Amino acid sequence: MKSLKVVLITVLMTLMCTVCAFGESIRVINIDLTYDGKTVPYREQEVHVIVDGKELQNLDMPAVIIDNRTLVPLRAIFEAMGAKVSWDAETQKITGEFDDGTTVIMFINNKAGVVNGNAFNMDVAPKIINDRTMVPVRAVAEAVGADVTWNDATRTVNINSYVIGGDDSENSGNNENSSSAGNETSGTEDNSGNNSSAGSSDIQQDPQKVTDLSHVDTAEIDMSAGGTAVNEVNVTSVEINGNDSYTIKTSGKIWQYRYATVLGTKVAVDIYGGSLAVASTNIPVNDAPVEKVRVAQYAVEPYKIVRVVFDLTETAGDYSVTKSADGTSITVHFGKEQVVEPEQPDNPVIGGDGDENPVIDDGLNSINDIEYDKSGDTETITIRGDENISYNIFTLSNPYRIVVDMDNSVKDVGSMPDTGSSKYIKNIRMSQFTETSTRVVIEVADGVEYSSSVGNKYVKLSITKPEVKITQSLINDGKTIRFTKTNGLNVSNITKTYDPYSGNTVINLNGDFGSVYENKTLTYSSSNEEMAYISSAKFNTSNGKTTITATPSLIAEYNIYENGDYIYIDMVDPKTVYDAVVLIDAGHGGSQPGAIVNGVYEKDINLDIAKRVYDLFDGSNVKVYVTRLTDKNVDNYKRAYMANYGADMFISIHCNSISGDVDIYGTETLYAPHSGEGNGGLTSYTLASTIQKYVSSVVGTHNRGVKERSDLIVLKRTTVPAALLETGFMTDEGDMSILTSASGRQKYANAIYQAINEVINKYDYR
Repeated sequence: MKSLKVVLITVLMTLMCTVCAFGESIRVINIDLTYDGKTVPYREQEVHVIVDGKELQNLDMPAVIIDNRTLVPLRAIFEAMGAKVSWDAETQKITGEFDDGTTVIMFINNKAGVVNGNAFNMDVAPKIINDRTMVPVRAVAEAVGADVTWNDATRTVNINSYVIGGDDSENSGNNENSSSAGNETSGTEDNSGNNSSAGSSDIQQDPQKVTDLSHVDTAEIDMSAGGTAVNEVNVTSVEINGNDSYTIKTSGKIWQYRYATVLGTKVAVDIYGGSLAVASTNIPVNDAPVEKVRVAQYAVEPYKIVRVVFDLTETAGDYSVTKSADGTSITVHFGKEQVVEPEQPDNPVIGGDGDENPVIDDGLNSINDIEYDKSGDTETITIRGDENISYNIFTLSNPYRIVVDMDNSVKDVGSMPDTGSSKYIKNIRMSQFTETSTRVVIEVADGVEYSSSVGNKYVKLSITKPEVKITQSLINDGKTIRFTKTNGLNVSNITKTYDPYSGNTVINLNGDFGSVYENKTLTYSSSNEEMAYISSAKFNTSNGKTTITATPSLIAEYNIYENGDYIYIDMVDPKTVYDAVVLIDAGHGGSQPGAIVNGVYEKDINLDIAKRVYDLFDGSNVKVYVTRLTDKNVDNYKRAYMANYGADMFISIHCNSISGDVDIYGTETLYAPHSGEGNGGLTSYTLASTIQKYVSSVVGTHNRGVKERSDLIVLKRTTVPAALLETGFMTDEGDMSILTSASGRQKYANAIYQAINEVINKYDYR
């Protein structure tokens, strides 16, 4: 039908010389496309791609639509967005490096990509088409924070970018084009006209639906906040100060914040380490330019974030976002801030000779010296002041940098120390970050490690690079195992197996490499270790074979490749590998037994049924993962988190019980509605209804129906279709007889198996 439709459209356009709204003849692309080992005719109306108001022209390969996704030539889209492009033919790796430090990595025929170490998924993988590298334009643009819209009438893709600001932007507050901290418009207005993006209606109503502002992976943040626990604070109020000024107050010192202009008429501020403790989450203002202020707990994992959204009555113009001197509040001021700037040049020189230093305020700690020293394999940087130094340390990537921020301080350093003999340090620079804080940036080689200590009026950084053959990636934050190649190890012969009982994946190196790699264990060291994709990797040599046991906290698949001197094992989203991914959850476990009736534990029944479901799918094109196949307790939040980051659907298995002499029995299935569900796709209600239908018919239990339960963690915290099956009542003799028999539990497993297959075949689940 599609090919007939295309032919008819082509004929009609040819006969009628149809003219588009711009007065130009509609152009039909009429070529043959060769990709994935096949050649297919392509007869479609031309697609236009506009980046920040400029249309891509003179493409050596036109934009094409495959599987309802627009693909454009790699170099054209990357260069239009200001990126430098590199191509590794051996690994078929695409790398785009943007001026702001953002790095995008993709592989041909792989739907998983990486932006600054964070994985993102593409509906269509990059492809070699007619000897040209083609990438999905929407996925790539949105991965780097751009707003993408589609105009069906003109067949036009519109890409508009916005700028991120905040504490972790290296020169925020000392930008070449800015004379004060944060005193710039952190974005561009949405120029897409009436063609708003698909989620714009949600964005206007819910702070949690605003475009992600973080653009920072946890590898780029010092989660220890200078040797102490991350400073978690309560966001207590948003106060209207008058004169278009608003103050976000907290209970303590703010660890980090980010801000951005979103869709042109919203300003959003994220408070990292924040918990929601405000009296009102929706504050009407109705005083231009702010219409209302909304507050939400945007995230709790991997770390807490409170988001404050200012809905504006007009396009965002000049505004500033500043942190108070004591670090306990953030002030957002709309309009040009009336502040008296210290005397300094329009374009201050970072790390200069001292002539550019601002006037020293007697109330601030004078940072007056930076020393470099070298002893063996350890190099030290010592920063000295007139008083004891209050500081925070974090890292930035691309290039790898150690950043030291010092509060209540002023720059009084004339020149940087000579580091010409250093093996690890490439450059040191310093800036007056804000009026009341200074920043030292140390650019270092990849792979170095650092520790910090504080003494009388100084901060010392000790920098070293361990001489080991196995290192964890400094880029991918718990998502990549990296180790040095060695003679005799062929990456094409490396195999992997998944152990459902442990949840581990065993990487088989197919040879004895114990003398090279030893029996090492890599651990991911972070306060976010629980949510790392790879929490540890253990090398072991036994019986002439070397293996790596990768222990993930989340369900994971792995991509193995070599590049340069290293072999990489990258975690990838299972959905990019398998046709369908299902997470089966055996409720309770370990110290949480669930119901106990006549010496029978609910956790054991749930586990047995989950095992049987897993076995039914063994060898199928549907990948089933399990939250547990042993008697262990899994945190309910983690069960939901595992589903959200890798599964197409989530099914939790439980048993019911009731106290007292009450004649209640039968099966019921619970669900919680999720925002955005519907439009013909699989929903939590549909999944629950299908499971309930099959269990009632296959097992023969009393049908208690489908019930909404929005108070259960595993249902309300999931973002994929999710259902919780209450198989039967352990307190009912009839139900219990089924639950305690092997044949009965197999019937439950068979019913779940049939339900999963039906929803996969019947509904769109991605």
